[in-house]
Amino acid sequence: MPKDSTRRRFLTAAGTGTMAAIAGCLGGGDSDPDDSGPGNTDDTGGESGSTDNTDEQASGGTLQMMATGAIQTLDPINAKGSGAGYNQYNQQLLYFPDGQKPPEAALAQEYEISEDGLTYTFTLREDATFHDGSSVTAQDVVYSFRRLAESDNSRNRDDIVGDTLVLEHEKDATLSEPTDEETLADVVPESLGIEAVDESTVEMRLRQPFEFTLYQIAGGAFSILPENAVGDIEGYDGQFEYNEFFSTQGSGPTYAA
Repeated sequence: MPKDSTRRRFLTAAGTGTMAAIAGCLGGGDSDPDDSGPGNTDDTGGESGSTDNTDEQASGGTLQMMATGAIQTLDPINAKGSGAGYNQYNQQLLYFPDGQKPPEAALAQEYEISEDGLTYTFTLREDATFHDGSSVTAQDVVYSFRRLAESDNSRNRDDIVGDTLVLEHEKDATLSEPTDEETLADVVPESLGIEAVDESTVEMRLRQPFEFTLYQIAGGAFSILPENAVGDIEGYDGQFEYNEFFSTQGSGPTYAA
């Protein structure tokens, strides 16, 4: 990373609160109806400073939600419309607390932006875990972002290689006159501008600067799943078949049952 860069460190209480909610959901027990999970954090991330909110985090219990329609998919990259559902059992690097902007800390505790606005470096929280207790690593982030761009199951490729946020990538030159959908779908495997620098550091390279990058990656399509959860991109066989129920392997504050 160049020395001339913008660095932001998320205040740790926000991240700790989110993981406390995850641990509570796994551990059982009674929940406080006045607390609702990751939205009740004490601090804000990025440039937004901090708040005086001292609400305690919910712990344990069962959350029941009513949907107005049938659940079409549990896969974040395949879902369209509101992200409220899959945001409950999956988590992103950043998230919108209570649906409000700006994005705050989730799985990332710190980020750095290069002076030219093309390189974003994220440092993951040490206590970030999946529902089975395994640590969230930089390679999980790479895998999840690659699925969004490369998987045939993705309906949200335009979020990462579309007209706004565009990560560096190579195109399949065999498509002479591709359709609009093929133009998004022809990302050469493993060419996406996302790299695990080490176990807890991820570097993301953009083709062009985009002012709202942090807002974009706080969207549900950028949820982080364990590496090799499903084998729908090159280089992975998959722990589950795609049509198997795999939301219990998520990284969010609750798990579906």
